[in-house]
Amino acid sequence: MTRRRAQTRARLLDAAFGVFAARGFGRASIEEVCEAAGYTRGAFYSNFDTLDELFFALYAQRSELIADRVAAGLTNSPGDLHELVAQAVGALAVDRDWVLVSTDFRLYAARSPDVAAVLVAHRNKLRHAIAASLAPVIARADLPASLRSAEELAGAVMAVHDGATTELLLDNDPARFRSWLADLLTALLDHRETPQLPAANPATAHTVTPSRLNSWSTFAEICGTASASLIGLLFVAVSIRIDLIAPSQELRNRAAQTLSLFGTVLIVAILTAVPGQPTRALGAELTALAIITAGGLIVLDRRARAHASSQAIARALELLTPTTIVSITLFASGALLAFGVHDGRYALIIPVLIALTGGVTSAWLFLTKITTEQNPRNPEHTET
Repeated sequence: MTRRRAQTRARLLDAAFGVFAARGFGRASIEEVCEAAGYTRGAFYSNFDTLDELFFALYAQRSELIADRVAAGLTNSPGDLHELVAQAVGALAVDRDWVLVSTDFRLYAARSPDVAAVLVAHRNKLRHAIAASLAPVIARADLPASLRSAEELAGAVMAVHDGATTELLLDNDPARFRSWLADLLTALLDHRETPQLPAANPATAHTVTPSRLNSWSTFAEICGTASASLIGLLFVAVSIRIDLIAPSQELRNRAAQTLSLFGTVLIVAILTAVPGQPTRALGAELTALAIITAGGLIVLDRRARAHASSQAIARALELLTPTTIVSITLFASGALLAFGVHDGRYALIIPVLIALTGGVTSAWLFLTKITTEQNPRNPEHTET
């Protein structure tokens, strides 16, 4: 194709796009396109046979632009589903005129099987291009099993996008359209918030399958409730025997250490429950919490050991050092999440369990020490 002919073709495409957007595909004529482009009918027919062919050239041109933008927008590997959706939506061009033209043509194609077949072929080509961009990044996103194929995911994204564009045609608000599209895609793809239904197997059709904890918000709720309850009980115990605790360095340190372990679990629960938080952001927060927790717990642990109890359970705590284990495992989980490893959330189970177990054990030591102080066995301290 010569440069002059390419320029003629490009001007015809630009002019046709404006005419289709203003008049509608079904009402536009070849004469109107030629007039808008400044050419004769001969220039049109030297490049296209029909308006249908011209539209498909427009569609191919726009599809290539969309595929390039999606590929460019997904250059950074997303850490979780929310980042993947944000990148995909941000890469899509919001052009109301193109939505209007393409919607108009689809209605026209729906009444012509031959035209519809060609349009489907063009859409399949666009889906393949989007799938090629999605393939390298979907491995890190926690998607439903049915959408872990790049082709299936690309098809779902296109279907949701096509449905959401109806709203854009009516209110012409691109910002609202992007926000709504992101919400729709997240609702479709985030299976963790979707209850699992029993399999459609006749043999098990009447059995009730136990529910699973598909949401980390449930894990956060359980941990938060447990730690908050234990903190409340600890405060009650301290308030009741404050007269014995205040003078004792060991009891004060042990109470503070127990409170810190329970408090760490409570903060982890709060951070995990933050809605829509990117995985990397959660990882950075947990890593910082691990460092702060390590410093505080180690200081309290050393102070408690300086006034160590002779009880066997106290010696066990010194050997097992739950404070060190909690800090290390919490830091490891945070580091994994900070690097975009979504499954790093599962590593949170270890520091949470150890903190709760260590905190309960420390609380037991604390309470038994109070009892010992309250009922001393040393005769020299017994009233006569």
